[in-house]
Amino acid sequence: MTLLFHMPIKLFFIAVMILLAPFVFVSNASNAYDHDQTKFSLKEKHNDIPCTTCHIGGDFSDTPVECKECHARNINIKAGIFSSTHMPVDLPCNVCHTNSSFRTTETDHSEFTKPCVFCHDGSKASGLSTKHVKSSDKCENCHITKDWAVARYDHTDISEDCLSCHNNGKYRGMPDGHNKTETNCSDCHSSIAWLPAQIQHDSVTEPCVSCHKGMQMPGIPAHASAAGEFCDDCHMMSAWTPVRFNHDNITKQCSACHDNYAATGKQVDHIQASEQCDTCHNYYSWFIVRFDHSTTTAECRTCHDGIVAESQPGNHIPSLTTCGDCHNTYSWTPVRNIDHSLVTQRCVACHNGVFASGQPAGHFVTNIECDECHNSSSWLLISYAHISANYPGDHIGSNPQCNDCHANSSSVIWSASGFIPDCAACHANDFMASNKHRTDDINLFLDCESSCHRRPLHRVSDTGF
Repeated sequence: MTLLFHMPIKLFFIAVMILLAPFVFVSNASNAYDHDQTKFSLKEKHNDIPCTTCHIGGDFSDTPVECKECHARNINIKAGIFSSTHMPVDLPCNVCHTNSSFRTTETDHSEFTKPCVFCHDGSKASGLSTKHVKSSDKCENCHITKDWAVARYDHTDISEDCLSCHNNGKYRGMPDGHNKTETNCSDCHSSIAWLPAQIQHDSVTEPCVSCHKGMQMPGIPAHASAAGEFCDDCHMMSAWTPVRFNHDNITKQCSACHDNYAATGKQVDHIQASEQCDTCHNYYSWFIVRFDHSTTTAECRTCHDGIVAESQPGNHIPSLTTCGDCHNTYSWTPVRNIDHSLVTQRCVACHNGVFASGQPAGHFVTNIECDECHNSSSWLLISYAHISANYPGDHIGSNPQCNDCHANSSSVIWSASGFIPDCAACHANDFMASNKHRTDDINLFLDCESSCHRRPLHRVSDTGF
């Protein structure tokens, strides 16, 4: 002590600083030291406490990292270890608690193996609600920890009738607004999906309105005034809609009921018309429309403009003529009476296989215009003037078709081209060296009109060749 008083003041302060150094510098170490390099990272609440809270007396060795080991040895930590009401568990604290707030509202139950009531007994943790139905079943038979409020109960092993449990005593029973019935619940409901109810009406003999009167069961909505006396006049129990209604005895106009209130009315995109519905429609097949155009004097496009009514299709031949020039309202297709007299374009401008039918597949290949052989008034009557010097003339007797000579080309394929332009160029193989000509040479009869005869025979115009 005497030495201490005689020690110079400067040395005295140095000695004090050395003694206090572990406490002074350790308490601020968290601001300077990277704790992530250790086995324990400082997060949230742990990042705000002095170092000496865990490193007692400045001792950095063997500091525990488990919550309960650290909290149990340090009486200065207010949280301490388990509270007196804490449930007995062997799980790490961080299964339920976090560093930000030790009080927890969500607990991961995946690591719990004991029954729910082991903890949830109303003391350690909240237990069975006072409003819970009386039950001896385990909690997990109906509940899951992820969504506790949505209870699901497996009824597959239940053999008793629903009312034996669901009688508003043990379990919730039939609600007050339920239709009065003596049938079993399972006749209409299923434990898999209680609603909607599937009611079997097969054994029901009373009129629908005896139950469906808008109180216990849905009643009649805003309804057509001309409806039948009984619901099943229009509806079926197997499929309530669509409705089938017998209009045979209806004498009123359609719009008397079909006013878009009592029953479906005219659609907003309907053609503007003042005629009665049955002018175009019939109630057996409403969507097959028949309209009498006999009294219509306006041009077709007045209504058929693509807005009021269907118009000219996209693949129609470009034309400025009126629809009635080619079509009639009794049978719109096929097209009849097309007057080609005013057409100045080539046939293929329209008859190209897109706008109108084109050249058929069996037609021989040619570059000449259609109207050199055909005419629009009688297309199949072919008339072509052959101007070639090699053409022998029209074969009136055999009446050959174009393809008989031209095959698939505008050019003629001669079977014996050495005899052009005589008949033998085509018919050399037809010469029969027999009978009268058995000793003759074909070269004497190349034109088939031999000078041996008193008069020419076998001419192309001869029908008895």
